[in-house]
Amino acid sequence: MTVTTHIAVKEAHQLSRSTSPVDSSSAASVLLSGPDPSIRDDFSTLEWTPYSLDLEQRALVLSRHPLHDGSTSVAEWTLIGSAVTSLLMSMLCGIVLIAAGMAPIQQYIIGDGGNVVYSGLGPSELPSDAFSTSSSSEKYALGLNIIVTLFTEAIGFVHSITLRSALSTESRLKFNTNLRLFTASKSAAWSNPNGILANIAMSILLVISYSSATLTILPFALTLDGSTSYDQPYILRLPCILLGSSLFLQSLIALVALCKCLSLIQSSSALGTASTLIDGQGLFAERQRCMHNLLDDNPRFSPREPLASQPSAWNSHKAVKKIIILAWCLVVAYVAWGGIVALLAVHANSANIAHWNTSNVGYWSLVPKSGQSAALQVEFHTDDPSGSFGWATWLALYLIFTVLQGGLTLQLHCCEVVTNVVRDEASWRAASVNGASLSVNPITAVLGSWHSLLLLAAKPFMHWMFGLSLSVRGQSTLASQTMGDQIYDATAISSSLTLTNSCFQVNTSSPVANPNHEILIDLPITTQRFGT
Repeated sequence: MTVTTHIAVKEAHQLSRSTSPVDSSSAASVLLSGPDPSIRDDFSTLEWTPYSLDLEQRALVLSRHPLHDGSTSVAEWTLIGSAVTSLLMSMLCGIVLIAAGMAPIQQYIIGDGGNVVYSGLGPSELPSDAFSTSSSSEKYALGLNIIVTLFTEAIGFVHSITLRSALSTESRLKFNTNLRLFTASKSAAWSNPNGILANIAMSILLVISYSSATLTILPFALTLDGSTSYDQPYILRLPCILLGSSLFLQSLIALVALCKCLSLIQSSSALGTASTLIDGQGLFAERQRCMHNLLDDNPRFSPREPLASQPSAWNSHKAVKKIIILAWCLVVAYVAWGGIVALLAVHANSANIAHWNTSNVGYWSLVPKSGQSAALQVEFHTDDPSGSFGWATWLALYLIFTVLQGGLTLQLHCCEVVTNVVRDEASWRAASVNGASLSVNPITAVLGSWHSLLLLAAKPFMHWMFGLSLSVRGQSTLASQTMGDQIYDATAISSSLTLTNSCFQVNTSSPVANPNHEILIDLPITTQRFGT
């Protein structure tokens, strides 16, 4: 099969700004039969015209924008306004949480006398129906996890945009999707809000956010008239303060990064980013790499014929393979954890290890139930009449939750790379049929992808389920209970998230890009002017 490959013709700046149609014969294309170094022309005074990509008799139509003149466009101002608004709202939420945690709220303290006292860091009562069960506390916890997810995602969205812009300034933006917390700018690495130190701080603050959300709301066992017991949801003040502080600091780091951003890339589209790199950095097509995919890393290639099928993201993207392997390792670890807890709770001496009677622990409901769910317990006692705990107790609790929940938090963050790679690859392939615009709003891109929506919905649910498996409950004491059953539910969901369609080959001749900007730029293109 003979494949005719063309490369975009560069026209003079004045010609490219002309509004009249350009005849295809006047913009003669160059037929490529092999590598030719003479293609390396000076792009300083030239601009590419609108072009289409001819693959399998289909056209990729891109509405090219004029060469960037240094001014801020309406799209950029809109994106900046949305980013600043989301950051300010996140900071306001953090301030409200800090104030709520420090306010001297009048409350009932768990105890025989039921005295009304003022507490500095003790629990604060939440409204709930009398004789409620622990499920009311879980509803509050799920709602808080959803709120935390929305704000942390908004912060991460802004921080990822500034990272892409920083990498673009350094000419290091190879892929359209990068691990935000594991990819750092090399410019002033220790003071840069996208540098190594800032990324470490953002990682720790992100883990603290979800750990604090798990610890902020907990049920306390109340006893009425010495006979009737029920669980009343309460707020722990120190986790509430730390949750607000972590959201505030994350927003502050992202805001500083936005202020220091020299050139903002307003489009989340890989094609739009590639266009920006062509205009801003003078990148151009390597003719010898036409129709080569991401696995063809030898620079001394010649243009090739399209393949019948392309490798999957698993085979072509090293980061995707590592993330999926780590995700399955986390699944195995959580299954082992749940199995050990259930085994010990059923067969160990209940007087020494198990909290509840283990004769009936076959309860597999999503929400644990007293007396029917397998659990191990670690107790922390306090004699403070306000219900406050010492710093050593809080440090032990946060250490346990941070270590155990940190793996889940960072793994879900890494799963964003898989979903974004699949989303970008799908948008690039859809463009070869229906055409695509270079300017794609990042929020619209997320809402238009079921992969991204599924991951967004799964994050608060997974953290909530983790809180069920490692929960905190008070009964004149504060007890950390390790529930085993819910771990199996969590692993079933996490395993389905990591599979997606990244492990399957793509039946198309369009080269897999995943999406790598150099691959997109090197694709065969022919000049053509389209009407507005």
